[in-house]
Amino acid sequence: MQDPQVKDILRRCHGIQLEAKKAGSLEMAQLPLEGIDFLWPSSEVPVSYIEEKYGPGVKKSAAVGYSPMIVATWEPVFRILEKNGLIKVKQDMYILDLRRFLPLTLEQKNGKNSPEGRSYIQ
Repeated sequence: MQDPQVKDILRRCHGIQLEAKKAGSLEMAQLPLEGIDFLWPSSEVPVSYIEEKYGPGVKKSAAVGYSPMIVATWEPVFRILEKNGLIKVKQDMYILDLRRFLPLTLEQKNGKNSPEGRSYIQ
């Protein structure tokens, strides 16, 4: 958004005068919309808040990207998740399968009482 060539092309070819300002998503939701043509929040939560707050003043909204969620845990917990197929490796990153993990969490599943010790989730 700060590239001079991009700004020049937008101005010359599309009549857009770009003035980008950095703000956190929830901070954006608190801004007065006067003089602002668009906001680029990181997720649907602030988008929903902005739509609720300004109603008909919001002409269009779309999710164009998402911030990654970081999950931190201890090594023994990581190994249990891994042994149960809840963690996959992709491009040097560990990916937690939330579609499989969340139901287990909601059911309060754990490895405390399993015959294999704490290696498997019941």
